[in-house]
Amino acid sequence: MPQTDFTGQRVLVVGASSGIGRSIALTAAAGGARVAVAARRRDLLQTVANQAGGLAVPADLADPDDCARIAEQALAGLGGIDLVVHCAAVSPITPITKTTAPVWQRLFATNVVGPLLVTSHLLPELSPGSVTAFVSSRSVGRPYHGVGAYSASKAALDQALLSLRLEHPRHRFTRVEVGDTAGTDFNRDFDLDTRKELLPLWLAHGALSETLLDCDDVSELISASLAQLLDRPGISANNLVFHGAGGIITSPDQRPTVATHQGRRHARAGAGGQQV
Repeated sequence: MPQTDFTGQRVLVVGASSGIGRSIALTAAAGGARVAVAARRRDLLQTVANQAGGLAVPADLADPDDCARIAEQALAGLGGIDLVVHCAAVSPITPITKTTAPVWQRLFATNVVGPLLVTSHLLPELSPGSVTAFVSSRSVGRPYHGVGAYSASKAALDQALLSLRLEHPRHRFTRVEVGDTAGTDFNRDFDLDTRKELLPLWLAHGALSETLLDCDDVSELISASLAQLLDRPGISANNLVFHGAGGIITSPDQRPTVATHQGRRHARAGAGGQQV
């Protein structure tokens, strides 16, 4: 795909070891940005940093000290920050009534508290005209069986984002909603037996899209949108929404297609990364 122009921009991507975060970091670097990446999986993160020619900050968003360290090291390493993209999340699959206290705590620490702490540490030092983007989920306001706890955490993040806009009107905060996407680690925390039990319910409620977004393709589009915002400091984009064009899967034998700028292809059987 054509490069997106990030010349001279300083970009921090949190949750950049894989999936959309990884692709955004590499797209920004290819477009001329100086990039810092943060994530928990140290080896994967370092590989991304090496490919981007950037700074790796291994950190766990569930640790408040690590959240402060992400901000400190990224600011020091880049000499300032123009764009922050929050992509980190955990996504277990379990009914609400079977979600244990440790799972709830990990979910909210990683998906809500961590991104907000990093943002709070960064805000006083962000450059004029900066953008802070948070990747959300289409499941907010439309919960599906087994994904309620994840949806609740993303809903909480969305509400906190509204308060950030209220309390810091001179900063730009963008919610990025991404539909079902192939090539991410969204299913990484799923229990496969539970997923098998829930599949008929997902089909009955139209929870699965027949068209998946390609991870690299949609990340390029997200990156291009954010680059355009950086180039237009007088414009805010409160919500960016990216979904696959198509209907829903109605049969367990139906294979989704993956949409890219080059056309459509069938998703491989058992492909990971379908996001609900």
